[in-house]
Amino acid sequence: MSQNDIPITPAPLEERFTPPQGWSNRTFHRVIGRNINFAHAPLPNRKDADAIIVCLPGLGEPSAKYHELARNCLDANMEFWVIDWMGQGASARHLDDPQKRHGSDFQNDIDDLDYWINHYIQTENIHDKPLVMIGHSMGANIGLQYLSQHQDVFSSAVFTAPMAGMADLPKLPRWLLKAALYAMKTFNGAGYVPDGGEWNPATRPIGQASRHSSHPIRAGVHSALYEAHPELQIGSITSEFLYHAYIACERLSDPALLSRITTPVLIALAGNEQIVTNPEIRNLAKHIPHAKLIEFDDALHEIWMEREEIREPFFQDAYAFIHAQLQIF
Repeated sequence: MSQNDIPITPAPLEERFTPPQGWSNRTFHRVIGRNINFAHAPLPNRKDADAIIVCLPGLGEPSAKYHELARNCLDANMEFWVIDWMGQGASARHLDDPQKRHGSDFQNDIDDLDYWINHYIQTENIHDKPLVMIGHSMGANIGLQYLSQHQDVFSSAVFTAPMAGMADLPKLPRWLLKAALYAMKTFNGAGYVPDGGEWNPATRPIGQASRHSSHPIRAGVHSALYEAHPELQIGSITSEFLYHAYIACERLSDPALLSRITTPVLIALAGNEQIVTNPEIRNLAKHIPHAKLIEFDDALHEIWMEREEIREPFFQDAYAFIHAQLQIF
């Protein structure tokens, strides 16, 4: 049985966290060794869809974590596609040790995204439905860079907690931090970052809130998936990945790059953010020509995995934004 034939369902969780009807997994190979998994959940009558959602997960998040979001989008009459980035989920790993979240220049992920859109999503988009990008954290970083390189592909984009800076990095002058990360990459590229290691379920206990979400059930979906499907597990990032993630954040501080994003963008910021850095998110929003920033004071990092009193207003804002742009596109 291949990895894509495994039914990815967290058994201890409720039906809303299981695959919606029609959910299927497939793989593409842009270049040798980059075997990328993606999932698709179509509407029963695809020609009647309002839009096609293209979902970009955050660091370490398997596409199966987005079953509930897929159901929400289908209920809103939008088809759903989601990718597993190289190095995580059901996609291939960079190293022989599958626990190490290794990586390379994020441009490779941007190129994977472009290939996937052109060879699968748009090829099957026979009814010419508008595309809507939604992305979280690292996925939002990749998505923003994609939009700066590829205008007029998406009608709109919605991002939660974009990775424009990393909260766990030491507070050092930028030149010194960059030099230190480069030295780590050079001498310990394939090794875990300090204090890193294999996946530890204690970091996201099932049934408890975490620094990612205050909702005890949604906060545990990540670990429930990992426990039910060990092949999805990854541990800490490597020094090489950390360096490239820093460079990706640095790119989003460039006003020239941000000014090339012509797609209308909605950015949701978590008031209790502990993973990425909110000042950098606010700064990038200022430089995107058609960006709208919304803030949720009580939210933790994963806004669409939060409590209903946070999650429902977010979706109201997101759907209103998406539909307003659909009328213009």
